[in-house]
Amino acid sequence: MTKRQHKIDSLRKEFINHQLAPHGVSYDDVLEDEHWFTKYTTSAEEEIEFRQHIVSRLRESLKMSKKMAEREAGWFILQWGLKVPSKENSTIEYLKEKA
Repeated sequence: MTKRQHKIDSLRKEFINHQLAPHGVSYDDVLEDEHWFTKYTTSAEEEIEFRQHIVSRLRESLKMSKKMAEREAGWFILQWGLKVPSKENSTIEYLKEKA
């Protein structure tokens, strides 16, 4: 495994732990459950903060441009992000309300 790939794997685990922390579980707790990300939820506001955290860490650790880090954050959330309950606003609607 290359040094960069090791950093990416470490960041993935860090990001999962970050979003699961409010639920009192960690990456190691959900490792065996392939549908873990459907069992926990987050709010639209928390998802935006999480996205910002990912962008910041990617830029810091992997020296990505802001645009590339934002794109990667979107892909991460699409693949591994927690659900935003349907009764809450979607992230896009939340941002429109804040504007």
